[in-house]
Amino acid sequence: MHFLRNSLAYVCLTLATVLASVPANATPDTVIDLDEQPVGASETHLFLLRVARDNLGQYEATRVEVFLVAQDWRSGAEEVWVIDRFVKSMDYSDGGDPLGYSIKRDEGQTVGNIHRIIADEGGMPWQAVQRTVNQRTRLNFASDSEAMRFSFGTDARFAVTRDALQGRLDQVTDFFAERMVDYRRHSTVPTRQYVSERGISAGDCRVDRVMDFWVPGRAELSPLVKFDCASSPDDPRTSVVVQLQPAPTPADP
Repeated sequence: MHFLRNSLAYVCLTLATVLASVPANATPDTVIDLDEQPVGASETHLFLLRVARDNLGQYEATRVEVFLVAQDWRSGAEEVWVIDRFVKSMDYSDGGDPLGYSIKRDEGQTVGNIHRIIADEGGMPWQAVQRTVNQRTRLNFASDSEAMRFSFGTDARFAVTRDALQGRLDQVTDFFAERMVDYRRHSTVPTRQYVSERGISAGDCRVDRVMDFWVPGRAELSPLVKFDCASSPDDPRTSVVVQLQPAPTPADP
């Protein structure tokens, strides 16, 4: 009997400790990741896929919004197509048993054909124009408080300033803040406010990859760099694609 009382006390103490460690609101923080990557190119435009992934403050749901953007090489002007909007979430039976994930698209939403749009606009898929960059032997990289500088061997030198990178971050953030749906969520803060107030700066960015390419008739186009940006590894991230600008070659001594 003494043993049973001690065992019961131990179980109660353990349960109380576990319950005390669980926050009153056992839902995850809202995480909205914004991603940009090239998917095609033409003589006049770069085609970018912009995707927002939002956990809606839930463990078993993801809200996804997909946009295709045709960005003019010279002016930067953009044309936008909504490719898809949907929620992927876990379904449960009336008895509470998990049935698996399902996708529920927004009312009236049909899936856009990215490659058809690019072809109709006179472009080619990114895989058809991309060159391989051997970063271990050809690419050199250096950065300071003002800019990040890239060189391919001794032949070509390029740079992107911190101000230019911040401008692209702000542009992509504004793009999503203006176009994302304020979808229902547990939080009282609407989706667009979450996005517009994320506060990621150019100092939070690292180089993800360098992308060299060739477009017929536009041999002068500079390589692209994809930056991955987040305040910390656990915070929401934004990725942006920036076109490098030619940098002057240092004068011989």
